[in-house]
Amino acid sequence: MKTSMKSLALGIALAAASGSAAAVNVGGVVWDPDSFFDFTATDTMIERGATAVGDELDGYAKILSINGETNQAVFCPGCEVTYVFGGYEVTNVGAGGLTFKDGFINVYVDNAPNFNISSQPSAANGVLFLSLVGAMHLDLGTGLLGTLHSDPTPITAGVEGDGRGFLDVTGGLAASYFDTDKFAIDSDGDGVNDTFADFLFTSSFQLLPNGPFVSNGVTYNLFGSNDIQGNSVPEPSSLALLGLGLAGLGMSFRRRKGA
Repeated sequence: MKTSMKSLALGIALAAASGSAAAVNVGGVVWDPDSFFDFTATDTMIERGATAVGDELDGYAKILSINGETNQAVFCPGCEVTYVFGGYEVTNVGAGGLTFKDGFINVYVDNAPNFNISSQPSAANGVLFLSLVGAMHLDLGTGLLGTLHSDPTPITAGVEGDGRGFLDVTGGLAASYFDTDKFAIDSDGDGVNDTFADFLFTSSFQLLPNGPFVSNGVTYNLFGSNDIQGNSVPEPSSLALLGLGLAGLGMSFRRRKGA
């Protein structure tokens, strides 16, 4: 039986609209939304620790892997992905560790790679890829509301700390790919998940082995890493447009046949 052009076009349109995806490239950053790991990233991080209520946590990092791919030439050919974070203010110090409010992370893609682990400005240049803010949530470990919850800042070598938090997308080149509301969270502490966050991150940190150093006027005393988890969608707007365009193509063939 002969297949009509309308049926063929509609079939292609439905396949496109259903989200069949290949790797996407946003500002030079390449990843596959259909990957089993989508979306994950890991980094190497430098941080200024906080110890008392009112202290602020900040730092910077370079992304080392995306969706399990550790070769920068594959996930960011000719470029690098870095970020800076800050504004996380300590609101509580207790036996369970530190609780923070607020906080932001700005992620950059830089087509002139120059990251230097001892230079904060080298992580703060390029084009803004994602801007993120801390999402207030109830932490089951501490029973407190915050945007970030962590172990106390280590004061002796060989002691490792861990942290955890959620993030919301607010802007950047790739914002529409990651504003996906993946994680249900309790934002007011009543025990009911009432809103969603876009990213979850967990961190580990310890004292720098050779003592603190100063960069851009800030004394940094910790190093570590973050594991970042979220979700991404393939070409958020173009897939829908492609589907509509192909459906229109099918209707055009139908009208031509009937003319």
